[in-house]
Amino acid sequence: MRNLLRAGLYRLSKDILFWIAVGVSLLVGIIFGLSYRSQSIFDDFFIMPVFLSLGVFISLSVGREYSNGTIRNKLITGHTKANVFLSELILNIIVCSVLFVAYFGIFIGFSFSMLPTMPLSDALITIAGYYLLNVSFVAIFTVISCLIPSRAVGVVACMIAFFVIMVGSTRIDYMLSQPEIATIEHYDGQGNLTNTEEFPNPDYIDGIARNALELCDNALPYGQLDTYLSYMMIFTHSPNPQAVAAGYRNVLIGYPFYSLGLIILLSGVGLLVFRKKDFK
Repeated sequence: MRNLLRAGLYRLSKDILFWIAVGVSLLVGIIFGLSYRSQSIFDDFFIMPVFLSLGVFISLSVGREYSNGTIRNKLITGHTKANVFLSELILNIIVCSVLFVAYFGIFIGFSFSMLPTMPLSDALITIAGYYLLNVSFVAIFTVISCLIPSRAVGVVACMIAFFVIMVGSTRIDYMLSQPEIATIEHYDGQGNLTNTEEFPNPDYIDGIARNALELCDNALPYGQLDTYLSYMMIFTHSPNPQAVAAGYRNVLIGYPFYSLGLIILLSGVGLLVFRKKDFK
């Protein structure tokens, strides 16, 4: 395993794709920092390019090892499939960490004076949770790339997975936000409220289905991202942030455990399937 990691780190240092990904992260961090200075808004639009560049890099990097026979050669020289898969995962987590530091560091550098003041414990929980959210995407992209030998198909599959997670998380959040009781307001010709009518909302989801949706919303990285951004906005714009943020803290404390669970689950499934692949 150490030899695989050592060789992989050496390849990374010479890999133009890696440095392009670092450059994209720095550029997006600068743009996000400047945007925040002018608008004080945390927008996921400025975070998407980092995830996309991570997915493209992982799929192209692993796909290249398939196409030039590197993975097959590793197995021929005596490395186990488990070590090969885990070394790819660890290397991609290292790449993610570099991109995370580059993006987050440059963003803070450009917007430090404008960032909201929040308790140190809250800041640490947010940073740690956001980092693990990134690693969740690494696990998703690595599993897809290790199971699909084609670079082109791997890139497309990673991009589809990202947008499915993004759209799915948005839809789940909308479904969970539906109130249990719907209200209709009636107005007279002068625009004055005359009466209100309340009735059970047919779009409200309850029971096992709601529990399942909440689990998906908590586990999916993009669902977590929306919550983190909303949490940061509280300290930026709310007149009483501590009172409003209190309702978020229990959720945020649980997010790292959801991320770790998803990472372990995906890595385990990916490893099992990878071990059954025929590389002859």
